[in-house]
Order: sequence, then C-alpha cells, then structure tokens
Amino acid sequence: MSAPSPSSLPGRSLAVGDTVLIRGLERSRVDSRHSTWLIGRTGRVSALLAAGGHAEITIDVTSLPAAARRRTTWTLHTGDLERTASLAAAPRTEPRPGDRVTVAQLLLSHSDTCAHHSLVGQSGVIAAVHRDGTHALVRMDEEIYLPGAGPVHRLVFHLGDLKILCAPCAPRPSGRHGTGLDSGRLRHAVALTGEVRRRPVPAVCGTTATPVVIGDWTVPFEPDLERTCPACAATAAAVPRDGELAGTAA
Repeated sequence: MSAPSPSSLPGRSLAVGDTVLIRGLERSRVDSRHSTWLIGRTGRVSALLAAGGHAEITIDVTSLPAAARRRTTWTLHTGDLERTASLAAAPRTEPRPGDRVTVAQLLLSHSDTCAHHSLVGQSGVIAAVHRDGTHALVRMDEEIYLPGAGPVHRLVFHLGDLKILCAPCAPRPSGRHGTGLDSGRLRHAVALTGEVRRRPVPAVCGTTATPVVIGDWTVPFEPDLERTCPACAATAAAVPRDGELAGTAA
C-alpha cells in the first residue's frame, strides 16, 4: 500500500509545527548533488510560504556525521513532503528560544566555559540556537561572576551539557509584525503598514532590516524560528493578539 500524499491525509493541510517525512526532492528547488541525504528523513514545519506551495523545514542534524557542516533549515515543496504527525500529536523535542535549561555538566562546551565549574546547576533560558544546531546562547537567571571575565548575563553552551525543558507552544502574535533580514541574515520584526516595502526599514529592536516580501505579501514574523533576534522575539511575543488585553490569556 503506497503512502498517502499530504493532500489525502485526514484532517487539515500542513501547518507550522507538523512533523513531515521528506519523500523526495523532485519538486523542490534544491541542488540534489548536496541534498540527497534529506530523502527519508523527518523534519518540522517551521514556516509556510504563501507563494508556490513551499514550506520551510527544520531538520535535526545533531545525530548525523559532520553535523556542523549540514544545513538545518531547507525550503521544500509541499508535494515532496508527507505529514506524519500534527503538532498536537508529536511533542516537540528540539530546543528553541524560550526553553528553560539547567547546566547539567561541562564536558562539551568551549574550554573557556568548562573552566568555570561553578556554572553546573545554574539555570537560564535559551536566547538563540546557533545555526549548526549544537550550541545555544543562554540568558542566565542570575548575573554570574566569572574570574577573569567579570559579571556575565549570557553564555554559550553545547546542548549536550544542558538539561532542557521544552516550553509549551505559545500563542502566535496577531501578525502585526513582518519578517525582515539584516546583512547577517538574522530575522527581525518590522512593523506592518499598508504599503509593501522592499527597502531597509527600522526593526523593533532598533537595527535596520529589509522586509521579506513575496509578491505583495510580507512574510509574518515568527519569534521561535532559528536565527531570530532575541530582542525582536521578546517584543513581538509581548504584543497581545487581536481581541485580547495585554497579560490576558485567550
């Protein structure tokens, strides 16, 4: 019995957070010479693109050989994907900004960090996951004094040194912010206006970013995607959705 196509699966179509199986690359615009390893692997839908039936898929590469040299995010055609589980049916396991962590050991992080054994047992929140998928920038709960470095608020740890508590999926912002990219390809939140803007504009964090526009549609800002500005993510998440008062649950 052949596997069902995404359109014939029961229930809804693909949504952010779904787990998908990559069945092939025939309809995706990727270089097959360097991406055949994707076929047969699973990933998570991190964004949906309105034009062309494509989705942004995040792949967990930490268990693969040469993981540091593999891309973790790919834009693939939905026709090459098979939904295997919805967000509700498949608990999230990969770390992302907002997850709480505790330093469980100091074996895999940079030697400068491992030299400070007092960090073991300290807690914080992931501010960003590095593109290689192996390290995370952690905002510590308390200011920590490190000999030779002074007081620090943020440190980079290898994910293998952390005990991670995946935070529940937060409600999405109402879409009042669009996505903008700076010169380093970091995602920022930019204010949405009535006009389509393709020139650099100020982001909510104060830096300059160019809005990501497809046709006449500005891609909405998603605060929990990889390579997202932590300051923009915090600001966007604090904006109440339409019909809500600030600080009031839905």
